[in-house]
Amino acid sequence: IVFTSATTQLLFVAGIVTLSRLTPPLAAVAALVGFTLSGVLMAIAVGRRLGVRALVPLPSRRTTRLLMNAAIRMHPLSLAIELGPRLDLLVVAALASPQQVGEYSLALTLSGSAIVISSTASQAAVAQITNNTHEAAIQFVRSFTVRNVRVALGATLAASLLAYPLIVVIYGTAWRAAVVPFIVLAGAAIATTAEEPARLLLARIWRPELLSGVAVAGVVVNAVATIAL
Repeated sequence: IVFTSATTQLLFVAGIVTLSRLTPPLAAVAALVGFTLSGVLMAIAVGRRLGVRALVPLPSRRTTRLLMNAAIRMHPLSLAIELGPRLDLLVVAALASPQQVGEYSLALTLSGSAIVISSTASQAAVAQITNNTHEAAIQFVRSFTVRNVRVALGATLAASLLAYPLIVVIYGTAWRAAVVPFIVLAGAAIATTAEEPARLLLARIWRPELLSGVAVAGVVVNAVATIAL
């Protein structure tokens, strides 16, 4: 499903570039096409496996109240995770030259792939963290994190070694200044690899509003550090 929606989005963008000129509104439309197709395909898959009635939400009043309560308390956490890198880019845009902003944007975009991979790998821990006892879940997260961090270290090292030749070959020598920011940001994948399973565990055993508070504080500290540097 993900591959199909991503390929469709890529072909849509390629068609726009071939027939016209890619603009921010058209890029947003392409992203919307990809997200919409992904949602439709997922709905079809769920309907085929569980029946059409599974697509009609009929929660009890108590379940609805619990879900809304959890969503409200966890929403700041979701915003902090999604907006953190974008906030950094806005800070850089306000303080740096257009060329430097472009270089940082390229580095951020490329490193985002590594972070998405580490985040996706962490989703494999959800079932074990959710279904096990607290003690077993903690032990699982510990071993899972150690194993995944080792893999992330190797991947980050390889990406750092290949960063310069790949960026220069694909984007040209004018973008070589993006290499150092990319290496620094790619290192964030190591932190994400360790943070994701811990956050999933804390979401179960800790108060959601406290977890959201820590995430928001982390975004603020990161923005201040970006300004200072």
